[in-house]
This record gives sequence, C-alpha cells and structure tokens, in this order.
Amino acid sequence: RLNSSYFTIIFLPKNETRFAFVVSKKIGNAVTRNRVKRRLRSIARSLRLKNGWYLFLAKPPIKDVKFSILAQEVDRCLGQLKF
Repeated sequence: RLNSSYFTIIFLPKNETRFAFVVSKKIGNAVTRNRVKRRLRSIARSLRLKNGWYLFLAKPPIKDVKFSILAQEVDRCLGQLKF
C-alpha cells in the first residue's frame, strides 16, 4: 500500500498487469470523477511496470491537482514499491 495526498495505490503481484481506479462521489460529480479516471488511466498506460494488479483509490484533493504534478506523484509512489 502506497499513500499520497492525492491517492492510495494497492499492489498485488500477479502474472498479468491490470489497473483499477476507484473514484467515489466524494470527489465530485460524474464529469469530475470521469476526468480523474481518464488522467490516472493515461498516466498508468505510460508507465512500464512489473506484472501485477494495481488499484488506485482517489482522494478528494486529486480533483484540483495539475496533470504534471499528478504524474510525478504516481511515479514517486511507484518508485517506492518494493518488488
């Protein structure tokens, strides 16, 4: 479990790579929630990661953060992941 002020990442080692994004109604309306999921999906696609399941749990401050800062934060958190 990797924590950030914008999200939490839960990793499970598996033989395939999968992503799941959980964005609750606390984040905002449907437009805001979908925007957050699109941004996280785009960041996840650009990363080269070890096989496993990655669960991203969004926290309310994520709706106001710039894309570049969010990408840096995801990269920083996944860099802490011990394989």
